[in-house]
Amino acid sequence: MIQVNYKLDTRTLWVRRMLNTKYWIFMAFYILLAAVVTVLEMGSTGLAATLIKNDSIKNLLQDKSFYGSVFLWLVVYVLFPIVIILTLPPLQSRKIAKYSPDYVNIFVFDEEKIANEISYNGQKTHIDIPYTNIKSVKRRKDSIIIMLKYAVCIFDDAYINGSPAELESLLKEKCGNKYRSGRS
Repeated sequence: MIQVNYKLDTRTLWVRRMLNTKYWIFMAFYILLAAVVTVLEMGSTGLAATLIKNDSIKNLLQDKSFYGSVFLWLVVYVLFPIVIILTLPPLQSRKIAKYSPDYVNIFVFDEEKIANEISYNGQKTHIDIPYTNIKSVKRRKDSIIIMLKYAVCIFDDAYINGSPAELESLLKEKCGNKYRSGRS
């Protein structure tokens, strides 16, 4: 039996954000849309008209309105998503700590299943997860990431009973080819 105390903190929220494909598709779409809007803003027929109007790239670079468009594009469409990417996990972590300071999530890995007990705000929930529900498992340098419907990132310093090597061995046995060791 391997027991792990799982915390929703900035580290685990970064992993969830990193593994969320829909989030990255949205951010790529947002930046692409920003590029299109910027090109359309530069003149009635877009960038080609602006280049023709300025007669050359040298003249374009001397046009002060061009720099205004580029600055607007950089601030609104590039820096804004980067700020969101960098600040969202810490803000979510503070919100969880504020509204659920007693949040505890314990995973117990045994031979048949994963038992997950969640307690916060005086409520307890118990869920049994069969190993067949695991989509993939990846071993990283300092953690094991288990993909269910959501990502569970178990850091090497979170073990109450057992060790990372024991959990790694159990997951290799139970998950077979779903287990990947990528110590990066």
